[in-house]
Amino acid sequence: MSPSLILSLEDKLGQKEECLGKCEIKLSRVETRVLPGPVLPIWYNLVGDSRKFAGRLHLRVSLDGGYHVLDESTQV
Repeated sequence: MSPSLILSLEDKLGQKEECLGKCEIKLSRVETRVLPGPVLPIWYNLVGDSRKFAGRLHLRVSLDGGYHVLDESTQV
């Protein structure tokens, strides 16, 4: 089982919260960004509580592969 990112879109008004939909993004399918600049956006489907289509999200999702802690001084 590969790790995944789970997004939940919720509507909150006062004390009332309602889940509008959820989306699971497999991290194995997410692009690792090494160079600066944005990645291409992708449409992700939201699934509601009854496992039916609930909408779509247009997201830019990436893993940062260009940052290295060892490149900085230990005093920072």
